[in-house]
Amino acid sequence: MKHKKRLSKTGLPPGTHVYTGKNVDEVSQIELFSYNKTRCIQKKLNHTVPYTFEPELNHWINIYGVHDVAVIKTYCDLIGVHHLFQEDIMNVFQRPKVEEEDDYIFTALKAFDWKAQANELEDEQISIILSRNMVITFQEKPSDHFDMVRERLMTEGSVVRERNIDYLFTDCLILPLMCISIYLKKMGDYLESTEELILNHPENGILNRIQSNKKDIMQMRKMIYPMRDLVAKLVTSEHPLIEPKTKKIPS
Repeated sequence: MKHKKRLSKTGLPPGTHVYTGKNVDEVSQIELFSYNKTRCIQKKLNHTVPYTFEPELNHWINIYGVHDVAVIKTYCDLIGVHHLFQEDIMNVFQRPKVEEEDDYIFTALKAFDWKAQANELEDEQISIILSRNMVITFQEKPSDHFDMVRERLMTEGSVVRERNIDYLFTDCLILPLMCISIYLKKMGDYLESTEELILNHPENGILNRIQSNKKDIMQMRKMIYPMRDLVAKLVTSEHPLIEPKTKKIPS
């Protein structure tokens, strides 16, 4: 797994917007899905241009690139997200967490991706915020973690279109977690091939590869348990933004 170099925030007051990741060259991209049972509109947004959100629709805003302070502030201020949570979005070394406020729910979790060419795991932080009729997701870089959510939204009659906005929130939360088992299998297949290589064609550097994969497994395990606790907390939550029937994990 590629390890990110930590940027120091020592001496800065709480709530200071500092991006601690490495994707500083990514251009922020903002996509919007506005939907109800009968229609779904997909748009690209410009963070410098005000946009009027139709109050009778549910809205999902997905943002690639959390290094741009102006983007973070613009969209967090839409729903009154506290500046400390805005700081958490830009601090990619957060442990998975969920925080409930009166008007919104804030979550941060880790999503993983298996890079076949390098035979290693790559992680990114994803922040998800649920408000009355809006979900905002923040990703460090473009990825396919939410492709299934997009497909479901564009499908007329899908459950996510029929249900309230909290169902979309749960979908965005659960799908990256469901992918973990896929990546674990890919890592297991790679370790099996490495084992065969040791037995049949040992080569220099193979011990380093094994050690690197062991660190990947330890890092993933370190993140899985807090994410399990995060889901458990939401399942037992009595926050009015989450309907009781939504507390079942979507399939």
